[in-house]
Amino acid sequence: MLTVRQRTGKIPFRSRFGNDLSRVVYTLLTNRYLSDNQSGLRGFNVCNLDWLIHVEKDNYDYEMNVLYYAAKMGLKITTLPIKSIYIENNASSHFNPVKDTVRIYKSLFSLARGTIISFIAAELLVFVLGIIFGNKHITFVIPSVGAISLLVCILLNKYVCLRHIPLGEYLTTVVYTIISYFVYMLMCQLFSLMFPNLALFVIFNAVYLICLPLRFFMHQLIFLASITKE
Repeated sequence: MLTVRQRTGKIPFRSRFGNDLSRVVYTLLTNRYLSDNQSGLRGFNVCNLDWLIHVEKDNYDYEMNVLYYAAKMGLKITTLPIKSIYIENNASSHFNPVKDTVRIYKSLFSLARGTIISFIAAELLVFVLGIIFGNKHITFVIPSVGAISLLVCILLNKYVCLRHIPLGEYLTTVVYTIISYFVYMLMCQLFSLMFPNLALFVIFNAVYLICLPLRFFMHQLIFLASITKE
């Protein structure tokens, strides 16, 4: 159970900016949207203790890491809206906007290095295979890139970054990657017909950048729909 603070009334700039940035970064790294992933008021089922005790760090960064683990395990995160009250512009907060922000993202990106490295691997594969095959074999190249990057991501997460997550918990990641790269393949084919002189690497990254905001808003809609049902 995660409480999410309602964005009503006057919210201090540092709180609003921090929440907005955290929301975007978390969504892009996990493919899971939460309107407020920095709320410290949370509740956990005792069945989750086995993996919670293995989550790295012990402060604000621990709170974000817990949500990252939960997302990668495909766990349902139930949310409960609460009122947000900021007294004297949140002057009593112990959160250091510079030190703690750096600490949180340093820890988060360390956990996400499997995802980041698999993205870099996908970029290199598209570049190399684009040179070898050009734009003639998109239906082979793009799914192959997706399969290899997925394998890299799962292996790194399982044996380096998130060793305490069972291999069977990556089913959600597999399904999401299959759907994503199927969409990428279709859009790359369309773009190659519209712009036949563009290299596959350019087309793929144009498609990826177009899909980024679409991914964010799609997960936001899914989150809002789940709130309505609860």
